[in-house]
Order: sequence, then structure tokens, then C-alpha cells
Amino acid sequence: LPGVRRAVLDHLVRLDGVLADIERSGCTIAGGKSYFLSQRLEVVGYECGPEGR
Repeated sequence: LPGVRRAVLDHLVRLDGVLADIERSGCTIAGGKSYFLSQRLEVVGYECGPEGR
């Protein structure tokens, strides 16, 4: 993909693999409860971002 940073492309490829694994296993994902491509995310009380916690 022209203009896309290598790290971003690598992340998207890994995310695609994870989603494919989930689909193959028969699991489902609730769209309203899922956050993809977020700048920041709170995980178990910790706010995480590109620079870490």
C-alpha cells in the first residue's frame, strides 16, 4: 500500500490474521464492544497508547 508506514502495514496484517483465526474457530465478535485502530485504550484500569502505559 503506497504511503502507508511499514509498522502500520505490519500491524494491519497481524490484525487480519487474528480476525481470520477467530472466524475459523467459529467465534464471534460484538462490534459494539470491540475497539480496533484506536489511538488509546484502557485495559484493566491502565491507559495504553503508542508510547506504552
